[in-house]
Amino acid sequence: MDLFTRIFASSISFYSIFKITPRLFSVAYIILFIGVSLNINSKYSKLVYSVFFIFFFIMFTVQNIYYSTMGNFFGFSLLALAGEGSDYFLDALRNCNIFVYIVILILIFLYIYIMKIYPNNTTYNKRKIIHVSLLFLVLHIASK
Repeated sequence: MDLFTRIFASSISFYSIFKITPRLFSVAYIILFIGVSLNINSKYSKLVYSVFFIFFFIMFTVQNIYYSTMGNFFGFSLLALAGEGSDYFLDALRNCNIFVYIVILILIFLYIYIMKIYPNNTTYNKRKIIHVSLLFLVLHIASK
């Protein structure tokens, strides 16, 4: 998701896909979220992964449709103006770059595939979660 957004936004001098700092930041969070979801009890494992996926999928979709329409990224400071743009919502969806929809479809199919092959953990692995958390902290600090 992040890679596509960076490629798509290369025209506005957004962080380049070749810069290491944004890569480390993204990789740190990927490791944290997948590591936590893989190492908790299977009863909650798929739920945790699904919550993470849905949150980032919605953020990806909103950012890329907004960028495709406005040529800039959506910020939380724009929430106060959300009512003003509601009249143009369908126009934004109709006029969005087709590659955004292609990536959205690919992400949905990948999510379905991952849910089918997702391992069933029977135990909560506290030690691995601590290792994942420490790796996250190291990568997050290195990305600053």
